Amino acid sequence: MSQAVEPAALQALHRARQALSQRDSASARRWAEEAAHLAPHLEEPWLILAAVAAPQESIQFLKRALEVNPTSQRARKGMHWAVRRQREAQSQLTPPAPDLGATRQVTVTARPSAPVMSPDRTSPVAVRRSPAQPPRKKTNALLAAAPWLAAVLFLCLAGFTWLVWNNQWVVLAGNHDAPRDISLLKPSLTPTDTPTSTATPTH
Repeated sequence: MSQAVEPAALQALHRARQALSQRDSASARRWAEEAAHLAPHLEEPWLILAAVAAPQESIQFLKRALEVNPTSQRARKGMHWAVRRQREAQSQLTPPAPDLGATRQVTVTARPSAPVMSPDRTSPVAVRRSPAQPPRKKTNALLAAAPWLAAVLFLCLAGFTWLVWNNQWVVLAGNHDAPRDISLLKPSLTPTDTPTSTATPTH
C-alpha cells in the first residue's frame, strides 16, 4: 500500500527537478534533501541526490533508492554510473608506479600545495563543448578566381557585341574599301587646280 505524500514534499521534489534541469546542483541538492526528509519513501529524491553528489555519496543515495524500490531500473543504471565514476576518480588520484629499475638520486624540494577539496563537497560540473569545426578544405585557385574570370569574360563579350551592332568592327579591321556612310559621298563643285590648261568657253 502506498503512503500518502505531503504536498510540501511534492513541491520540493518539483523544485529539485527544475534546478537539476537548469544545472543548478546546489539548489537541486537542497530541494532533494528537503523532499527526502519529508517523504523518505519516495525514490526520486534519492536519485536526484545521487546525480548531484560525489561518487561515494552517489552510491549511498542509490542504495537508499534501491531500498525504496528494489526493481528500479533508473537506480540500477545510476549505480553502474556511480561505480564507474568512483573508479575513474580513484584512477586519477592514484600516482603511477615508480620504475624500480632506475637507481638515480633525485632531490625533492617541498612546496606548499593547493588545498584539496574533500570528496563530500564536490559535485559534477556540466561542461559545454563547442561544436566541432569542420576541417577547412583547400580551395582551388581556379575556383577562387572564377568570379573575376566570369566578370572579365562578360565585359569582353559585351564590348564585342557593341562593336558588331554599331558596325565599328569594319573600322577596326582597317578595310578602307568597306562601304562608308552615304552622307560623306556628295559631289563637290569646287574647282581644282590642274597642271594642264583648260579652255574656257567664249561667248
